[in-house]
Amino acid sequence: MLFRSSVTGYVAGSTIQGSTEAIERLQTNNVHSFQRPGADYLGVDASATRLSGHAGSVSIGKIAGESTRFNTYFGYKTPGFDSNDLGFMRRADEKTQSNWFQYRDFKPGRFVRTYNLNFNQYAGWNFGNDRLYSGGNINMHWNWANYYSNGFGINLDAAPFRDRVTRGGPGVLGNRARSIWYYFNTDNRKALSFFYNGDHGADAYDSSRHGFNPGINWRMTSSVTLNTGIRYTINHDDSQWVTNMALANGTTRYVFGRIDQKTVAITTRFNYTLSPNLSLQVYAEPFVSAGQYSNYKELVDGRAPAYEDRYKPYAYSGSADFNVRSFRTTNVLRWEYKPGSALFLVWQQGKSDSEGYGDFNFSRDFRGVFSAPSHNVFLVKFSYWLNM
Repeated sequence: MLFRSSVTGYVAGSTIQGSTEAIERLQTNNVHSFQRPGADYLGVDASATRLSGHAGSVSIGKIAGESTRFNTYFGYKTPGFDSNDLGFMRRADEKTQSNWFQYRDFKPGRFVRTYNLNFNQYAGWNFGNDRLYSGGNINMHWNWANYYSNGFGINLDAAPFRDRVTRGGPGVLGNRARSIWYYFNTDNRKALSFFYNGDHGADAYDSSRHGFNPGINWRMTSSVTLNTGIRYTINHDDSQWVTNMALANGTTRYVFGRIDQKTVAITTRFNYTLSPNLSLQVYAEPFVSAGQYSNYKELVDGRAPAYEDRYKPYAYSGSADFNVRSFRTTNVLRWEYKPGSALFLVWQQGKSDSEGYGDFNFSRDFRGVFSAPSHNVFLVKFSYWLNM
């Protein structure tokens, strides 16, 4: 029996220095939200000229074995930690943990080539010990004797505490939810293969999400491949944040509404290897998302256990409806003119536009994608290998 374990982790620190205005903006952006009401462990220091913090994680697991593997993880980011000058960090002020266990059978049988079953548990808190999320997942995957594959997963999640939803205002308790996802792939050794991914979820109070993603992979020749797929998402959220309104008495009204949103994107990837040293890659995606709002309401008590007690109706005079269209394409010609040395010619085009209506019309909206104002970028990259 083979038992091989792994221990990994990291520790990091950050310090950002700047003017009092810059550091105050940093403290109050949605990564940190030091001004959030009810968070007595935080506070904005208007005289500060630096922001510091640290982060780390540790993971212990079994990474080899014929039948079972597992992993336990813990990580954290203090409220002042910020690494966005180096990359992308969605939020600070969090503690996370997870556990994973897998049973697997990779001995080919009459019908099944491989099979695995996974159990997951996860949870997260901020440094005020508000439980941001917690839940569990079970998922199963099969590779069949005919090289088809499929799998599915079921998630059950407790009510989260959304401490960033009001963009600097008070946190709001969410609703417990459940969801299922699944996929199916045909034999990808064939010249033409198909795939389908889907997901469906709902919470305990009239909100739901549905995703549909069919597509094909076509290997026309050994040097030409085409991958294209459609992503269609339907989202109904009864408590979507809309805006914060400053009132004359110095308080703030936090406006929410029900959003009914549809999103369609068509993704295409084309690869053409003209020769061992010359290749062309094309990526393109038209995208449309339309959202229509109704049942506006204002936040009353974000921590109220009952959903009906968190909000009360509000006659919002504005409209948050939107219809966003965009088109993105990247085209890359690569020529390796000598071993290790290459020339890249790149053309990127972006089109984007938006309207103030929230209904979705496929014909109208996708015509609007290609008539939207465009922005073009041309790039030449040259590299030369020095053989020392």
